[in-house]
Amino acid sequence: MLPLKKEDYGAPCLSVFSKNMAMATAGLTKKFGITRHKIVAGGEEGKQSKSTHVQQVIINIIHRVKEGHQRSKAMDFMDICNISQLGRNLSSNNPVDWWDGSEINLWTDWDLCTHEQIRRWQFSVNKLFSDEDRIASNWLQVFVYNSSTDSLQTAVAKKYDKLPLNQKGGVTYLFLTLCEMFQRDIAKSRKLCSSSWTFSSIMESHATLAKMCW
Repeated sequence: MLPLKKEDYGAPCLSVFSKNMAMATAGLTKKFGITRHKIVAGGEEGKQSKSTHVQQVIINIIHRVKEGHQRSKAMDFMDICNISQLGRNLSSNNPVDWWDGSEINLWTDWDLCTHEQIRRWQFSVNKLFSDEDRIASNWLQVFVYNSSTDSLQTAVAKKYDKLPLNQKGGVTYLFLTLCEMFQRDIAKSRKLCSSSWTFSSIMESHATLAKMCW
């Protein structure tokens, strides 16, 4: 897939815009979600199989997220995906005053973001950013939706649909999707493990594996 710059998205009334949108929002071949394998229980060998399963689940998710990140870079979505940290002046009516100027990559560091931060950033994108960035936001949402399994779409919709319109867009949709993928599905996988596994130990394994995969 050839890279696409924001300035080349085209005007919505032109055929090139529709062509670029179709390219940018085409779903990944392998969907966001997890692949569940049969677990063989019983004895130490069974525990090892369960641990191996959880690691494989995490690796699969990381690879899908990496593919999504690469698409976002290729389609020039990263200006909206590199999010600032909230500053101190959150009572200001001007969203510019909410941010401290730092950057955090939503695709790689979603777990360092808060729900308030994400909602305020999406509000800022919708109100202050360029027309091209708002197009990127819309396309990012469609891309993530098209790249998700039916069950993941349903789970995200339960939270996303409750948001005010001015807080909806690709950033909030991606964040909620990542939360569901890593928290909901990996938490379920934890039940397949022995009692010695904790959620923090699973996430520590995720951090180690992420370094290997990225």
